Amino acid sequence: LFLAVQLNARPRFMELYRTILFLPVILSLVATGFIWTLMLSPNIGILNPTLEALGLGFLTRSWLDDTFWALPCIIAVQAWNHLGWAIVIYMSGLQTVPRELVEAASLDGATAWQRFRAVTFPLLAPAFTSVTVITFIQNFRVFDVVYVLAGPIGAPAGRTDVLGTLIYRAAFGATGVSSSDVRLSYAVTVAAVVFLVMLAGVSALIYGLRRRELEA
Repeated sequence: LFLAVQLNARPRFMELYRTILFLPVILSLVATGFIWTLMLSPNIGILNPTLEALGLGFLTRSWLDDTFWALPCIIAVQAWNHLGWAIVIYMSGLQTVPRELVEAASLDGATAWQRFRAVTFPLLAPAFTSVTVITFIQNFRVFDVVYVLAGPIGAPAGRTDVLGTLIYRAAFGATGVSSSDVRLSYAVTVAAVVFLVMLAGVSALIYGLRRRELEA
């Protein structure tokens, strides 16, 4: 939302910024995973050398093998990949906000923050609903990035294991898992439960956020 507001102000090189921010959306999650696997590699990646060049060598590490940092890295990659479409949705919403209301609030002495909080943000309710619901669904659908970056067993030490990799292992097995551990019925059951939780969560979100839209 912050980036969308900045782009909506039409700074110089806005088209370039918008292209750069939306570019990750065009890439598949598998391609994104491979790109970041290389970038985070302790041997051939660019993150550790960059930190060393900035005098922050004490921060270098094997990011995807670190039990603390592996999951935050995957979260960051997932967020980077989906940032662009959220910006586009918010920018579409910002362009529907009547300028007359913003100008009237400005004439009444409202600061930029007060104008955003009292005028712009309430009118962004439909865009906020869309982004929230889609993000909620995508969080349950996470699989590709984890599979590419950390493998089907959620390495290291299961710290990056998600519902998608759990269902995959149960249905098809994984490296280091014997065929006797394949439990298709268990995978189907977990998938069905996840679907029901998603359905309940999405229904609650839509109900609550739609009411907010009406109040706005």
